[in-house]
Amino acid sequence: MPEPSSRDEARMPGGADASRQPVGPWLHLRSEDRMLMLVRCAVALGLGVWTASAPVTTPVRLHCALLLGVFLTYSVVLLACVSRWPQRRRGIYLGALGADLALLYFLFRDTGGISSPFMPAAFMLSALTAFHYGPALGVLAACATFALGIASNLSSFGERHWGEYPLLVIFVVLTAAYVGWIARREAQERREIEALHDELHAQARDIEKAYRRCRQVQDDLVHSERLATIGRMSAEMAHQVRNPLSSISLNLELLEDEIRYPTEGTGEESQNLIAAIRKEIGALADVTESYLRFAKLPPFRWEDVDLNDIVRDLTVFARPEIERRGIAVTQHLEKSLPPVRIDKRQFKFALASVVTNALEAMSAGGRLRISTSASNGTINLRIADTGVGIAREDVDRIFDPFFTTKQAGTGLGLSLTRRIVEAHGARIVCESIPNVGTTFSVSLPITGRGASETRHEKQ
Repeated sequence: MPEPSSRDEARMPGGADASRQPVGPWLHLRSEDRMLMLVRCAVALGLGVWTASAPVTTPVRLHCALLLGVFLTYSVVLLACVSRWPQRRRGIYLGALGADLALLYFLFRDTGGISSPFMPAAFMLSALTAFHYGPALGVLAACATFALGIASNLSSFGERHWGEYPLLVIFVVLTAAYVGWIARREAQERREIEALHDELHAQARDIEKAYRRCRQVQDDLVHSERLATIGRMSAEMAHQVRNPLSSISLNLELLEDEIRYPTEGTGEESQNLIAAIRKEIGALADVTESYLRFAKLPPFRWEDVDLNDIVRDLTVFARPEIERRGIAVTQHLEKSLPPVRIDKRQFKFALASVVTNALEAMSAGGRLRISTSASNGTINLRIADTGVGIAREDVDRIFDPFFTTKQAGTGLGLSLTRRIVEAHGARIVCESIPNVGTTFSVSLPITGRGASETRHEKQ
């Protein structure tokens, strides 16, 4: 009989969980153990019925009753031993097999030897033995049963025709061999399944450990990236703030001299100095606003907006710079464009960065084309310029924080643009050819009320 696995032992007396689960011995038995005990109970019931009803003499009846009591007693002992020492199950069952053979000998002796009505017990005994220990020991148990039947009452050997004995032996041996073969194959398959289960369980643990390590590495990378971003932001902000503060300090010194030593025309000069200071303070405010937006976008105020109105507002706002640079503006705005639910102020801020970059790329004049259209549930906005363009190796980096090719710039404008556009569930793409121009395309889905708010909250 196969040895119990560690999982079985942990659920049995003496196992690791025995102290925590004080249950009865029946619950500690495996399914085949319980089946064996049920078979023994059936045998005891059959022996009891036969003893009470068979037409035998009183001494034989008393002897059979004694054998029944012995059988019941050592069956209970067998149950207790298997429950107490499950790791010794094989030895315990082998001892029970010896006791069963001894019991059969005495039972055959009193009930007719080889012609005993209990001779079919050889089928059951050999089948059970073969099931637990394999076909070889099952056949051996069957032969031993026949030998005991003959030895218990030699005179009974001639009561049957000699041809019945080989047939009976063949039946019992074949039964034992077949049951043993089936049991051995089932045990082998069970061991293979258990080995596969253990292997899969081990692989699952390894995958879980690898997943936890990946998550930890990812968290570490995110943390490192955040620290690096904070460091770059601090350095960039210090650089952006230093120049305005130096200019403010210098202008304050000049203003102080003008006030301390007034001369003719002091008022006009003082006003110029104050205007210069205000300009630098405005620059500081712009830098601060950019960094605050990059750190955390302000709360969105959603409303239904016509995107064409935002485009018209942007061109009006940028008209002085457009005229100063001599840039021609062409607008192709689709009429009856469906309204979209956006934060008008922040979306206008995002598009203003794109327009500003387009104007700055056309220092010697050029053409700015802006168009809107609707198709397949999406509103498309295109802003194209005929400026100097962007180098091929820089196109994929223009939305990265702090990346800029300008001498004076924070590198946050287009990064904020992408964050705001994506917060609306939209998508922005840049295409550029050096010395030809650059095109920014924004695709904004037409959604119902509340959809854009949900996307922003998830971000």
